[in-house]
Amino acid sequence: MTTNTKCSEIFPTDSTPLAAFLMTEGFPLIDVIFKGKYANYLFLNDDPRIHELARNFELLNATTNAAQIIFNYQTLIKRAKRGY
Repeated sequence: MTTNTKCSEIFPTDSTPLAAFLMTEGFPLIDVIFKGKYANYLFLNDDPRIHELARNFELLNATTNAAQIIFNYQTLIKRAKRGY
């Protein structure tokens, strides 16, 4: 990890669609850890809404800007393929 943030302040996910959704909802991506062909996306865990939004996304109860989430998803896929 390239930041000085404590682990308890980190919200990790290995789900690219969830990461794209959180980015669309305004949560900045602070780092990506690559393990082989898999990526672990790290967000700050300083907003209590992050857990509720993630839960709603996983339950298919979330709504957001469709064009933006597609753009964010494509950006994350390109980044994962390039390994940065």
